This record gives sequence, C-alpha cells and structure tokens, in this order.
Amino acid sequence: RFASDLLYDLQRGLEIDIEYVAKKRVALGLDDSVVAPSSKPSFMQAKRAYLEHIRAERAPATYVDYSKAFREPLLDPLESKPIDRITREELAEIVDKISLSGRQRSAEKLAVILSGMWNHLSHDSNVRKYGLERGMLRLFKPIERKPKPKPVAPGAVIKREPTPDEIAALLDGGLDEVSETMRAATTLLVLTGQRITTIASARREHFSKEHFPRTDRPVLVWRMPSDNLKSKRPHAIPVPESAYWTVQRISEGWLFPSEDSASGHIYPGSLTHLFGKDLELPFTPHKVRTAFTTAVRAARLGRYAPKLILDHHAQKLILDHAENRSNDVTLAHYDFWEELEEKEVILGTWLAE
Repeated sequence: RFASDLLYDLQRGLEIDIEYVAKKRVALGLDDSVVAPSSKPSFMQAKRAYLEHIRAERAPATYVDYSKAFREPLLDPLESKPIDRITREELAEIVDKISLSGRQRSAEKLAVILSGMWNHLSHDSNVRKYGLERGMLRLFKPIERKPKPKPVAPGAVIKREPTPDEIAALLDGGLDEVSETMRAATTLLVLTGQRITTIASARREHFSKEHFPRTDRPVLVWRMPSDNLKSKRPHAIPVPESAYWTVQRISEGWLFPSEDSASGHIYPGSLTHLFGKDLELPFTPHKVRTAFTTAVRAARLGRYAPKLILDHHAQKLILDHAENRSNDVTLAHYDFWEELEEKEVILGTWLAE
C-alpha cells in the first residue's frame, strides 16, 4: 500500500519528505498522530489563495458569498493550522455543529465551498505547495436535517411568491408613483425573470433588433455578457414586446443609469428596497423568479424549461444557465435561434399568467 501510494504521489509531483512519511504512517495505522512539523500554508493562507481564485474566475456575487461563508466563527480555530493537517473529520464536525444549530442551508453551503476549495488546492498544479490528498472531501456534506423555522418578529411580513393577479396589479398602475428608471427596471425584471444584478448592469448595446432565420420575424434579443451573470457564461433571451419600451427609452450606455452610484447604474439592492420599503410588497424580486418557475412547470413545458431563462447553474437552462452549443459554427447559429424560439414560448407562458 505504501509503495503504490508513493509511486502515485511521485507521479503527481508531491514532495516526498518527512511530513509525507509521517502522514502515511498515520494513514496505515502505525502512528496515532502526525509528529513531523508541517511547512505547508495555514488554513487562513490557503483560504485567501482560494478566494483570490474565486475573485478572478467567478462572478463578484460568488466571491462575496464565499467570503461571507468563510467568516463562520467555528472555522476560527483552524486559521493558523497547516492546511495539510486538517482532517475530514474536523471539518465534518464543524459543518454538523452548524446544522445542529438550525442553519441547515448554511451547513450545506459551507460543505460545498470547502469541498471546492480542497478540490482546487489538491489539483496537480497545487499539490506540491499545499500537500493535500485528492478526493479528501469527496461527497462531503452534513447530515440531512430539517431547517429550524426562523423566529418571526411581531408584525413582520413573511415574503412569498406573488400571485398572477399581484404581478398584473404591479405592472398595471402599481408603479405609477415610481421614477421612470425604476419603473422600467422593475418591468424588465418582472417580464423576463432576470436577477437584480443582471437587470441593474444591463446596457443598451446588449439589446439588438434581429430576425428569426426561418420566418424573418423580428425580435428584440438581449445578449447578456458573461461578466454580468452568475453562471459566468453568455446568455440570451428574446425580450417580450410589452418590455420593448424599457429598452427603447435609452439610446446608449446604462439602461438604468444613476447619478448616485459610483458604477453609473442603479444599485441591484435598490430594486429589493423598492419592493420592500417603498411599495411594501409581500414578495421580493427573487420571489418573482420563484413564481416564474412555478408557472412554467405548471404549464408542463419540461423540467428544465425555467432554467433556459433564469441564469442558473450549468445544468439549468433558462434563467442564464449554460447554453450548450455545438462547436460547428453553422450548427451553433441554428442552435441559438432554435433555443431562442423555445425561450419565446416559455416567456409567453409566463406572460399569459
């Protein structure tokens, strides 16, 4: 066993030193604990390196989300510990304590993040620096438990999915007292189901009047660059005609400009604030996306139909998911337009509600 592990790790470029031998002795049951000193980076250093990787390769919101997860107080005792001396059992106990406290979703999220971090740091290009065993956190997750209901403050409104009538009322007079910019942003959000960050960062040049190749029928296409999306992949949807005005009101630049923002466009959070504080709606922008999914699934358009619109994970297809394209340029062209026609049907179902 030791010989086969040694050969495999040599091929991967792992440094074979006193630390390596000490850890293998523990793995083989010859010692109870590693006695050799470690020269590998600490958990804190490894965490920072991983976050820099996330900052460079993933959406800004993902970096913020991961950074917040790593601020979990239960991880503090590991900060100065060499990364290669941290065991799966230690991490499992931390994740399980979070789960037992009633924060099941937080436990599941941290497990996914830690697993991704270990997978990245144990890659062949990193193994020499960090000395991590590949697959150590494979299938790593907390024990399944029902999340404990959060206490609701007296008088607080529990947010829920909007009904079709509530959506209609919002678009038909519910935004009359709102500025044109926020009225347009809200309308585009409701009619297309896109995330608040995608809406806020939309630019006029992302929209173009085009024609379906087979029928020559005109359509306004919203081509969203990957930098604006959580999936970090380009995404496109047909804009419903009832939302054309939200685009045509601007000739160039940010679709929803703001002089109060350093970025030049409205803050994504301003839409959430509008729904909650200003309009006092019983639902959030995110709940609109949930209602979209419910409506499309009820129409039996297929399990993955909502994902084609909503920009979800690579396996989700509608709301800015990965759009699987052929490598052939001609086929990719027709795949794009076939998908766009399918998306038009899906959005039509939502609008019909």
